[in-house]
Amino acid sequence: MVLLSAICLLALRGPVKSTVTVVATLKASSKIPAPKTIAPYKNALISGDYTVVKLVSGKDPHVKVGQVVRVFRWGIRKGAVTALGKLKKGALATLALKPLNDLPEMQREFQADDLPVSDSTFYFVEVQK
Repeated sequence: MVLLSAICLLALRGPVKSTVTVVATLKASSKIPAPKTIAPYKNALISGDYTVVKLVSGKDPHVKVGQVVRVFRWGIRKGAVTALGKLKKGALATLALKPLNDLPEMQREFQADDLPVSDSTFYFVEVQK
């Protein structure tokens, strides 16, 4: 039964991509809104552009050293601003990433993204390993 469920899930969503872990530098970040302004949401994902400095593990064709990736990270959790609000441009971070399209539950969260978009913008979400 478990095998059948896994096969059905694979057929519906395609192969599950592995997590890509990188070390990256914050290039730009969207503004974190005041928690009360996102009601009825209690959580918010905030976009940031990160320049990949080092590929630690995993593989994704959209993630290469020197490339800029757009990453959504938790900026508001349970109605409170997270430590993300204190990050400054140039901050170094180790990020475990999955494509946003692979996580439909994250697509339903409030997203703050006021950064410019280009044809090469590919969206990721920071995930727990």
